Amino acid sequence: MSTTSIANTKDETLREVIEATGRYRYHIKYEGVKISHMLHVLVAQHQLGASDNRLREIADILGEKLEPAHTKDPSHEPITHDTWQTLMGKQIRFIELAEFFDKELDDRFNGDKKALLVEYLPQLIDGMSAIATHGIIHLGYALRSPSKQSIADALALMVFSYKTLGHMNANKHQIIEDNESSIDPYVGCNELVQLLKFVQKDAVDLALRVTEESGGKSLYGYFSRHMSVLHSHPEMQEKLQTYARRITTIERVRDNQLMDLSHALSVACLLAYDGTISEPDNFFLLHGVTSSWALREVLRYLKDEINPTLLRSILYAHVLTILAVYIIEDMPDITLRNGQMPLFNIHSDDNNNSDLPNWSDIIKLAIASDDDHLPKLVFSCYEDEEHYGVPIPNVYRLTSARKVGLLEWN
Repeated sequence: MSTTSIANTKDETLREVIEATGRYRYHIKYEGVKISHMLHVLVAQHQLGASDNRLREIADILGEKLEPAHTKDPSHEPITHDTWQTLMGKQIRFIELAEFFDKELDDRFNGDKKALLVEYLPQLIDGMSAIATHGIIHLGYALRSPSKQSIADALALMVFSYKTLGHMNANKHQIIEDNESSIDPYVGCNELVQLLKFVQKDAVDLALRVTEESGGKSLYGYFSRHMSVLHSHPEMQEKLQTYARRITTIERVRDNQLMDLSHALSVACLLAYDGTISEPDNFFLLHGVTSSWALREVLRYLKDEINPTLLRSILYAHVLTILAVYIIEDMPDITLRNGQMPLFNIHSDDNNNSDLPNWSDIIKLAIASDDDHLPKLVFSCYEDEEHYGVPIPNVYRLTSARKVGLLEWN
């Protein structure tokens, strides 16, 4: 069974619903700190096979909690190629930013989305930790959207929300040459899981300071306030960067293994989400899983356009983001629920999933769910199994089955 075969084969309704619920109907933010998931949920549900009527129903349900689009101020000067950077991180003028990127796509790049992303992504990718990773999530889903407005909206959101945890480059003298022996990229999965366990013990003082400076966790919007503390303290960023250097695979794999490493790191994020026993449905670690899928979607789309030096920096930015999320979420215990790290590239005869729920049953429940996040998790897990094969144990299907309620979190 392939992802293509289960997707709703008609894009027209999806495009219509996305554009009808987009930038001119609803504001990108609501309730002060939350970001609209409309695009993400519609695309994920469409990819899972939701009917046109179900897509319209989802749009109505999600729209009930969103805020009307903000009107443009006619006194503002138009945003140009020379002025857009002055708006980075200010969370203003979202519609005008989106229209600027519309114009860039149409007039400057003649509709070439890859060229647009090659120009702007390197300037924005270090900001992926902002607003609970929603900028990169939005971009990943925009690449699956039939509406060209979605790309412009995603870049606008990345400008709108931009905050950085610092820029990291790989140490050139450490990078493995093509003729040298390299490490298996899937070692990166274990490295990240073990790093999170190390951080749980080593970053206690850092986590306490972040909580104290943000006003504690009893106030609304604590995650954004906690992340703002990390964004505003260079010494905290340096500490996170020191931790990130422990992911040695970023420098020790060959250039042609970096995409496999990006997958390995995403598996670690899934294990961290799945394995937080005290909080089995850890909300913001779930965003780490979704952003991992979205980042890989972007990297696959640009695989021939991103040089290895930039790709290594992007992987560091991703690790910094996951570390920040983990610290803000009180560094919960991580246990491998399935008893071991998943193994990939296993012969099909060794994979026995007969005791697991079928994908068809999992997907049916995901499509029926009105939850913003559940269908996105199921979609990313399903697609990763299709793309990378069935691991032992099958963390994709196990986590998805737990999320939809077919298995217990135990």
